[in-house]
Amino acid sequence: MQSLKDLGEYLPVTVVIAILLFLVKEFLEFFRKRSERMRKISAIKILLAEELEKNYWALVSMFRVLNTLKEAFQLYPKAVFWLHIAKDGSEHF
Repeated sequence: MQSLKDLGEYLPVTVVIAILLFLVKEFLEFFRKRSERMRKISAIKILLAEELEKNYWALVSMFRVLNTLKEAFQLYPKAVFWLHIAKDGSEHF
């Protein structure tokens, strides 16, 4: 505290208080921006995870249909197949 008293001898009290208020404001702003950045990163991670999950499901579904078609072509080589996908996502040959 002695250094604050010494500082008060060289600068007016209002200047010292203004400097302290500025430092407190910058300190609080730093933490606010950091938490905002962390929220954005968290939201991006969640969005990416959901999109990857959807794409993985589509890929697995496509390979399942291809394997079914492969087996059907092996059983009936001259057959013509039609694939109908219902609104609920179920596939019918």
